[in-house]
Amino acid sequence: MGGLHDYPDGMSPSGKAPGFGPGIRGFESLHPSQVKRHMHEVCVFLLLLVRDSNAHASGMQPPEARRPWEPGCLSRLLTGGQGRIPPSQPDATAEFETYASDSDVAFANNKNSLRWGCFLNAVKIYTVPMARDEVIDKLNDFLIRHSPLTEECHVVYLMVAVRKILEHEKDRESLLLRFYCDWIVHTEKDRITEDIRVMMVDIYKTVKDEIERPHMVQVMSPVMRFAYMDKLKGELEKFLTDRGIDKTLIDTGWLEFVKILVKVLENQPINKPTDDIKLFSFVPAADQCVRGVILFEQPIDGYDHYKFANAY
Repeated sequence: MGGLHDYPDGMSPSGKAPGFGPGIRGFESLHPSQVKRHMHEVCVFLLLLVRDSNAHASGMQPPEARRPWEPGCLSRLLTGGQGRIPPSQPDATAEFETYASDSDVAFANNKNSLRWGCFLNAVKIYTVPMARDEVIDKLNDFLIRHSPLTEECHVVYLMVAVRKILEHEKDRESLLLRFYCDWIVHTEKDRITEDIRVMMVDIYKTVKDEIERPHMVQVMSPVMRFAYMDKLKGELEKFLTDRGIDKTLIDTGWLEFVKILVKVLENQPINKPTDDIKLFSFVPAADQCVRGVILFEQPIDGYDHYKFANAY
């Protein structure tokens, strides 16, 4: 294997950052050939370090047998034979000092070590949440391969991936979408967004009218619109479109998505979404159907609850 100078430092492929060093974020400054050439070395090192650390912690190895390499090999691994480890990452350097001989850490001034930078990026890969773009790419591939969605696990994966992207972006605008992403993984929902509160106020008003004046029943009432998740559709469509993610789900697969999502949300109530509603919940129903119940804080004409049902 060649040394460090087989791949001289220079402008990154993206042109965003000159040179190379641990202070440059991510893989932005790495030449693809550099990553491919050296990443396997640092990954092997990580595996050895973890294996050795675990063995020592469990008492399987005596202290003198903690390092599975000969003196000096760590510095050669990280610096291509130059024996230098930069001091710019104190935590990582301290970790090395535990496992390496003095000769491994004696030279600590080479901040351009290619293998050191590769090591730091490997650490980021295995300890930092998946990057936003990677989640987007995986979600896009998933939606292309699974059209339409046919399983509950498909819907759960979609909503969890959307939630990850919203978190990466620090998004505070897609509140309804975020609510559904949270709802799908909770046994009940106590934190109510303004969008949900407004919809539940409308639902309560209409239900109250239906109970008090049965002849006023609407063809597509607010509760049915909620069951068909019309507003979620609009927000999810915008989310997918803005990020270039396949939206066949919206164009031709929405009803199938809703049928499955309702099944996932069965018996996962929204608690006290308004002052008048104690609980809103979808309940188990036959395939292609939706059923639900609304519990009131105060009875309406003697009724303490309202049940709804529909076939998709």
